[in-house]
Amino acid sequence: MAHSATEDVPADMAGLLIGLTGFELLSLLSLGDEPGAQTTREHLRLPDVASDSPLLAAGVSSLILRGLCLMDGSTLEPQGDLRALVSVLRTATRWLEVNVVAGPGKQAIGGALLVGSGNGSVLLEPRPHSIWHAWPLAPTDTLPAVGVRVVKAHYDRHDTRPLAARLRLTGDAGSRAAALRFTADGRAEIAAGPAGGSNAPRPVDAATAFDALAEALS
Repeated sequence: MAHSATEDVPADMAGLLIGLTGFELLSLLSLGDEPGAQTTREHLRLPDVASDSPLLAAGVSSLILRGLCLMDGSTLEPQGDLRALVSVLRTATRWLEVNVVAGPGKQAIGGALLVGSGNGSVLLEPRPHSIWHAWPLAPTDTLPAVGVRVVKAHYDRHDTRPLAARLRLTGDAGSRAAALRFTADGRAEIAAGPAGGSNAPRPVDAATAFDALAEALS
């Protein structure tokens, strides 16, 4: 099982971690018409479903049963810390996708979606069995800085090489991509530029590779 970049969190912050199923996230993002919500859903690879879909009904039932939401008439109202999380997801204007693979077969060992808005930012991490960990970020955290920390956490945890990370930052100015690769013999190379473009890799010092990755996304 891939290691979770959110497992080793400070004890005094552990209570802020929210676990959600894919159905619950789909329901929270589908019961509104905000552009940010729809784009977040697309980044999470969740389906676009009709308002009477049984998938939404399953998510709503689960949220209510777990006490994460209440029904106010016909409106689903998130409660507690979930209210702030949903506010970020629905008003999002920036998204950073992070994917990390390792080994000759490029096996996925980790990934995350970081979402930012005027109301804050969060990290969403996929876990087995269609479960997501949602983690609020500090106001001083930028999406590129946290994305690089996610990559480094997996790099430090796994000895398997080669190891590669691909990141794509999307916002009002368009999409920018960066890729960092550590070869089996310890070398590092990075490629960066507009997403979807032909971005040729260049060698970088392995000791400062993560700094180069952060700069490539800025």
